[in-house]
Formats: sequence, structure tokens, C-alpha cells
Amino acid sequence: MYENFEKISEEKKNRIIKAALKEFAVKGYEEASTNNIVKEAGISKGMIFHYFENKKNLYLYILDYCAELYFQKTKEICEKYYNSAFEKFNQLLEERTEWLKGEMYLGIIISNALLCNLPNELQPIATEKTQSLIQRMKKVMLNNIDKSDFNENVDLNKVFDMFSFIFQALTMRYLKKYSFIQSELKEEEVIEELEMMNKELICFIEIIKHGICKRE
Repeated sequence: MYENFEKISEEKKNRIIKAALKEFAVKGYEEASTNNIVKEAGISKGMIFHYFENKKNLYLYILDYCAELYFQKTKEICEKYYNSAFEKFNQLLEERTEWLKGEMYLGIIISNALLCNLPNELQPIATEKTQSLIQRMKKVMLNNIDKSDFNENVDLNKVFDMFSFIFQALTMRYLKKYSFIQSELKEEEVIEELEMMNKELICFIEIIKHGICKRE
């Protein structure tokens, strides 16, 4: 589908990807302009349609690109250590947060797709892609944890789903409050909010680990 794009030089390809990442993250899909993308990338408008045919295909390519990078980073962190699930989640959050500080546009694009911030024509496709990403991450995480911390009757798939729900809920809250599209936050302020969200996630993980009821 993207054969023409894949044939061009890596340098030119990276310029187009970088420009599209920024435009879709900052403006959102509907307000994003291919004029801005081609201007930023230093190419003619005709070429962007030669490579992708339309804005929708360009966006889906960028979403696939972001999802693959996100998965590969998750896999790299998970395979680096073999330890308990709670330590694994903490390490994953800390290292992924540090990585996302330099990949904020990528994080915003994935989050917007995950949280249904797209037009109706695009959302079902994006949801399918993000759900596929979640399942891939679940598999790589569950294959690289020490399961001895859990009770025998605990379903690890449910544990992962619970962490995913918490992460999505917090992400939605922070995106609504500090949207790139609707605010003028500076980059350092966005990084600060990312760190605050990470601390909240770790707090929830600790509550799950230790429970909320007193032990007799």
C-alpha cells in the first residue's frame, strides 16, 4: 500500500514522518494540514499524495509507525529484566516515561487513537490497531515476569487488563486537562505532567499490591 513511500531514501522518509508526527499530534487529525506537513518536510504537495493518496492513509501509516516503536520499546524494557510483576510494571513505567519525554508527539498520537479522539470514519480502524498493540504488549509482559508473587487463583490476564484500564483513565484525564491542541503548555510543563501521571500510576500499583483492607 505504501510501496512508493518505502522506496525513497531514509533521510527523506524521516523528514516526512517527523513533519506528520508533529502536525497530527499538535493539531489533531481533523485540523491537521497536509500543506503544513509538506512545507515542514520540504517536499511538494503532489508527492505526499503520490506516497499515500490521502490524509487518512498518511495518518494510518503514522499510527502504525508509532505503535511499532511503542511496542518495541516496551519489549526492550520487559526483556531487560526478569522479576516480579509489580517491579516489572514500575520499571516499565519509569523507563517508558523517560523515553516518552523525547517522543511526546508519538505518545499523543497513540493516546488520541486509544481514547477515541478521532472522526467516526477513522476511529474503528484506529481502535483495531491500538487493541492489537495492547494485546502484543500483554503477551510480551506476561512472558517476562516472575509469577510467584501471585495467588494461584489470580488470572494474570485480568491483572494486566486492570493496569491497562487505570493507565487509560489517567491518560484521558491528563489529556483533557493538558491537551496540546487546546493549551499553550511549554514542553517542560508537559514533561512535568507526564511525571506526575507516572507517580499516580505507581501509587495505584502499590494499592493493588498491598490491598485496601486491614489484615487481621
